[in-house]
Amino acid sequence: SSRGRAPATAPSPAARHRPHMRLAPLLGAFGLAALAADAAAEVAPRVPTAAPAVAAPGTGRATPKLPLRTQGRFVVDALGRRVWLQCVNWYGAHLEQMVMNGLHRQALANMSSEIVAFGFNCVRLPYSLEMLADDAAVPHPRQNLAANTELQRLSPLGVFDATVSALTGRGLMVILNNHVSSASWCCTLFDGEGMWYTRRYNETTWLDAVVNMSARYRDNKLVIGHDLRNEIRPSNVGSPSWGSGEPSTDWAAAARKAAERVLDANGDMLVIVSGLFFSVFLCQVPELPLHLEPSLRGHVVYTAHEYRWVNYHWLSMQYIDFCLAVLVVWSVLLWVCWLLAQFLQHWGCVYCSVVPRCMTRVLTCRSALSSVEDAGIAPCCCWRCCACCCPSCLSRSRLRAFGRGLSRELRWAITLLVVSLVSFASTPSFFGNCSPIDLAASIFLGTVAFGCSFVAMLLFMWLALSTVASASAECGVGHERTVVAPRSELGPSGAAVAMGPLSDGGGTCANAELGRDSTDGGEAATARAASSPSAASGRTVPLVALQTPADASAPAAVASCRDGPDAQRARRGYRGRACARALGTQRALVCGIVAALGSFFLWLRNSFSSYSVFEAELDRRWGFLLKDADERYQAPVWLGEFGTATDDLWWEHTLRYIRESEVDFAYWSWNGEQRPNNTEDFGLLADDEWTVRQDWKLRALQELINASRSRQLTTFF
Repeated sequence: SSRGRAPATAPSPAARHRPHMRLAPLLGAFGLAALAADAAAEVAPRVPTAAPAVAAPGTGRATPKLPLRTQGRFVVDALGRRVWLQCVNWYGAHLEQMVMNGLHRQALANMSSEIVAFGFNCVRLPYSLEMLADDAAVPHPRQNLAANTELQRLSPLGVFDATVSALTGRGLMVILNNHVSSASWCCTLFDGEGMWYTRRYNETTWLDAVVNMSARYRDNKLVIGHDLRNEIRPSNVGSPSWGSGEPSTDWAAAARKAAERVLDANGDMLVIVSGLFFSVFLCQVPELPLHLEPSLRGHVVYTAHEYRWVNYHWLSMQYIDFCLAVLVVWSVLLWVCWLLAQFLQHWGCVYCSVVPRCMTRVLTCRSALSSVEDAGIAPCCCWRCCACCCPSCLSRSRLRAFGRGLSRELRWAITLLVVSLVSFASTPSFFGNCSPIDLAASIFLGTVAFGCSFVAMLLFMWLALSTVASASAECGVGHERTVVAPRSELGPSGAAVAMGPLSDGGGTCANAELGRDSTDGGEAATARAASSPSAASGRTVPLVALQTPADASAPAAVASCRDGPDAQRARRGYRGRACARALGTQRALVCGIVAALGSFFLWLRNSFSSYSVFEAELDRRWGFLLKDADERYQAPVWLGEFGTATDDLWWEHTLRYIRESEVDFAYWSWNGEQRPNNTEDFGLLADDEWTVRQDWKLRALQELINASRSRQLTTFF
């Protein structure tokens, strides 16, 4: 072992070099170049150079000189030259079927060849502890291995062996991954698989499994590494920590123990250690850096997983888009309401979108005054009607309670929006930390932000829809008419004699202020008019008294406030003028609020959608190990899982980060099904496990792989 102590079962020299002996027929053309490279690499360069040009069996591709090691932040080959791991995840063996997905549709050899043809150089193979049991059997082998009849009589571990042999036989490197203990899908907070041990499988069972699997492939040098455990996270048996010293929760201590035993069994392996909380965070590694442990030096690679739902800034952009949608929907509905109100008013419906009855009173008074003026009576002002759209009269309107209700809902909506923004702005202070309290706080604040935004949207929509409903209700009861007596039929006190309702079934004018005056024949009305501001100025104020009883003994001569020329002139001259001023102010205020909030959200979205913000978040969570100014703390980070079904900004930024930061990666996933007949949307392959599901995705990954050629990094072609 290169670590200075012998492995548990030391392989023979012939066995240690057996892969290279199998390559002997193909090495003739490269023999001199390889000798020269060996001589030049007695002292490995500080910055890795290109990988060696050694052809893999039957592929024409270049493979590194094994075994692999770590040097600073890079994975290098035996000659110290950079090896860029460009892998795919091929899963299925960790599930209840206990074999790789796709073997029921395509031959194992064909699927292995296709991975090579697509340009990848390694494969991550997840497995479960359950499939390693001596009595484990492949369920329904004729269905799950329908395209590979020669494998149907094998145990799950036997099929796994055959898969490893097929992949490495094509020159592909393999990384083992203990995904779960019990055969099942991964991963949630409630599946009981978050720690390296479970209630069914204790730590000793886990340690024995990873050691046995490492020793099992000791003679196959293309099995280059072991991912000790997938996505460490809180579980029903405990919450993981890093370097706490508590044996039941200290993942750093457990990983070190497992790594040392793995290297005792197979000293040529890389040991891959997951970050905390679904492999999202590696920020506590500097507190206890395993890669600086003398017994592990040169073998430790950390792994992180990256999906859009764990990226804070991506989630924030979705939240911002949600708020923008709220504003747009609200604004559009309000404008529709205003336009509807104008349309209804144009066609003769007496309507005011804030207080409809006020408009009715204004039209009633103006129509009466116009008729009285034509009859030879001096013009005057019905101050009770003309002032009805002012703020003091609004509070006394018939819809006062309704207006207060809308105001209350608006206040709630604004309050919830503010709470949402505060929660949203507070989340970053917690999200970048690894402690359980900080993680719980970030999840809670994010949930509060989204929940409050949703409720605020509903309230805003309710406000807009309520306005539409109010317009429909007011304009659906018929047109109101005012009955005005000519000069010859005015009462003895100068007040108009009120008439009964019109025979066409139209509603009577509901003027409560004037209606009360009809009961005393106009005498009380005149008395009140005398005490009004208009009377104080010396003018006589005739009032139009409305009476609803059908048996009123009034003359039959009537004039319609809707159809009469005086009423039409009054509407043209005054209709909506007072309320329009109030509504104009409200429109301006609403538009100003919408514009201000929209501008703020657009600015915020533009900031959060920038690559520099995305890069800063990844650097804060795990990328700092690749860029630490102190080279002692630099370490390789392998992006062991990332995947998508959507060609969006997150995908673009992730690929750019991988390219510019030169991150080793493994795309999730290769196979096109999660389980037989269950689609894997992230899969590179379609359900038939042969055709490409989405060309743009494979093309982007191949461009990423080809970029390594131009920079003379990993070249496995």
